[in-house]
Amino acid sequence: MHLSAIGAALVLLGLDAHAQETELRVINNPDVIAAMITVWKQSANGTRGVEATFRLDGSPNSYTVTIEAFTNQSMRQKVSVLPGETFAVFHVHPHSAEPAPSQQDRDLADKYGFRILTLHNRGLYEYDPATKKTTMLRNGMTWIKPAPNQSAGASPSYARLKDQ
Repeated sequence: MHLSAIGAALVLLGLDAHAQETELRVINNPDVIAAMITVWKQSANGTRGVEATFRLDGSPNSYTVTIEAFTNQSMRQKVSVLPGETFAVFHVHPHSAEPAPSQQDRDLADKYGFRILTLHNRGLYEYDPATKKTTMLRNGMTWIKPAPNQSAGASPSYARLKDQ
């Protein structure tokens, strides 16, 4: 997978504080889940061989979600990052690709100090530049579906992500 960082003219001298937190809890927030659903749909649920991306800027307590323009590029996606502001980048890896963040993904995370997460039909994976470890956070993609107990006419709510 080729995830290219563009628009980042400055190199971070070290990992920022956001990347050093041990758990990225924002993955449970409705707006982040909605963004994951958006990029998952843009990529036809990982079946088209294309990637789709969004990033989180700010801090885990106060952030904005920026969905990158869908480029329909095969096996790659450009993403702009804001050095010192972007603390997480999420993107879809197609079914034909490895599910975890690629070496190039990890290199970008190390260079700019953000966590990189991949959505794949096998699960949600995260590379943390502070620990240099990749972890499967969620198994499969069933957690991305609307909550089954939602009543008719209610606004959409999504099942809270739980460790499996």
